[in-house]
Amino acid sequence: MLRTTLSLFGLFVVAGCDRPPNLVWGHLPHEPSSTFAAVLAQKGSAETKAYEGASALLGAVRSGEVSFALVENPDRPIEGLALVSAIYPSVLHILISKNLADCSAPIPLDELLHKGRVFAGTPGSASHSLLAKIVADEWLPGQRIKLVDDPFEPYDILFQFGGILPNDALRRLANYCLASIGAPDQIGNGTWADSLSFRYPQIEPFVLPAGLYPALNRNPVLTISVTSVIVTRQTMEEGIAYDAARLVYDTAHRFSEDYPMSGSTIMNGDLKSSVLPIHPGALRFAARNAPTWLERYAESAAFIVTALVALSSAIFAAVRIQRQRKKDRIDKYLNRLLEYRASLRDGSIEGLAVVDRVTALQEEVTRLVVEERINADSAYVAFLSLSNQIIAECE
Repeated sequence: MLRTTLSLFGLFVVAGCDRPPNLVWGHLPHEPSSTFAAVLAQKGSAETKAYEGASALLGAVRSGEVSFALVENPDRPIEGLALVSAIYPSVLHILISKNLADCSAPIPLDELLHKGRVFAGTPGSASHSLLAKIVADEWLPGQRIKLVDDPFEPYDILFQFGGILPNDALRRLANYCLASIGAPDQIGNGTWADSLSFRYPQIEPFVLPAGLYPALNRNPVLTISVTSVIVTRQTMEEGIAYDAARLVYDTAHRFSEDYPMSGSTIMNGDLKSSVLPIHPGALRFAARNAPTWLERYAESAAFIVTALVALSSAIFAAVRIQRQRKKDRIDKYLNRLLEYRASLRDGSIEGLAVVDRVTALQEEVTRLVVEERINADSAYVAFLSLSNQIIAECE
């Protein structure tokens, strides 16, 4: 009985270890964050949980209350958090009452925000936080900005990040026009958008095309964007973070149906503008198609091998040439021996003189072999054999 109980307990423990973790996708209550979190949770058999503000959501990630969170790219590092994926850009729309401006020309940001009552979203939202930071950094005189926190109160200027405006929003904003904070063709030349992106690394200049909202903008509009990202704890298991990054990538086409700009953001996978460190699991996923060391250096390796083969061939050829030259030198002495033999036979040189000359020639060749390291090969052997025969003939 005890053995059976222990066996069942062991099976329960093993089954529990194999069971996938209970993942929770945290998000803010607005779109498209809610829809994206729901899609990811459904694809990954996980849960979703909404939070009213970015601070509460990021705190839930750090505490482990949620596994992953969809938030705007933070403007500062947050202890314990890491980046998993970029997902979509949130674009700043600045709409101003047509009673205050006609938006036919760019309006400097400081002048624009002083024209009337400003609604920058609820406290804790990306737009509200950005405007508060601009004021805190004393870019704009805060006492002149009339900030409205309640969306149901009347306002003259809407300053808010979001996706492409839906038709119902366009109908509500019929008495507004879309303001540009600079000339789009001047990006990189010190526009307000450049200044904001220079000071706040999570911000990038963004151009809304002419006629995107026919009733709101006839001309291109220069504004800024903040990329929404997926974050997790730095201590999250690498394999789980890898799977999350892969899930986002595999679901990019689905996200594009609801938010067209998300597809290119996910597929490009550019995480360099974030101040958060990239989770090792996300890095491993990003490098999944990177060439191996062998593939990366195959061309260089082929060149090196080719060069080595060519060098080896050159060395071998040089050695052969050198050997041939040494052999030619031995052949020269062989020819002299043949001349001595011929002279001996026709009587032009006496035998004793031939012996002296051949003996001297042997000493010279032997010294040449020793000092100049001429190989004692068949040519040398042939020389010695012939020289000894001539000496024997003279005796």
